[in-house]
Amino acid sequence: MVVNLPKGAVEFLDELEEHSTEATVQSYRWAIRSVTEFQQQQDEDPTEITVDDVAEFILFEGSKYATTTLHGVIQSVSTYIAHTRDETPPYLVKQRINEAVRTLRKEIVLETGIRPSELDNPRSGSTEEAEHCEVDFIKSLVEYLRHCNYGSRTHAIVEVLV
Repeated sequence: MVVNLPKGAVEFLDELEEHSTEATVQSYRWAIRSVTEFQQQQDEDPTEITVDDVAEFILFEGSKYATTTLHGVIQSVSTYIAHTRDETPPYLVKQRINEAVRTLRKEIVLETGIRPSELDNPRSGSTEEAEHCEVDFIKSLVEYLRHCNYGSRTHAIVEVLV
């Protein structure tokens, strides 16, 4: 699937490249692209990313990612929204996203009786499947640390523990 970023996102990322590291720009690009791709899967034509779009992404795609990754998505996209709308500081947008997540979660539970985490949770299957997911997560974490944080305290601790 070809993901076309909203026009404001392209301009934001171009401006970000001028004063940020490549890793930072890639992180922002990935977060914005992920939410935009989710919008397109919902049969929407994303011209802008809204707070509600991010909340839906967090609830319905959240089981695929670690909690820290989701926090990163919220932080990156809230900075993008604040920057492109010139309305509020990123921390206020982040608060609005978190509030939208809580509200949407309550609505889903009230309507269906099912928690969003139960809809597509890879750990809800057998114990064997859960162990396989955990092993995959540990392998991907170690690989990430070897490539991106090699020699850091976190990398050393994880290598020793594994």
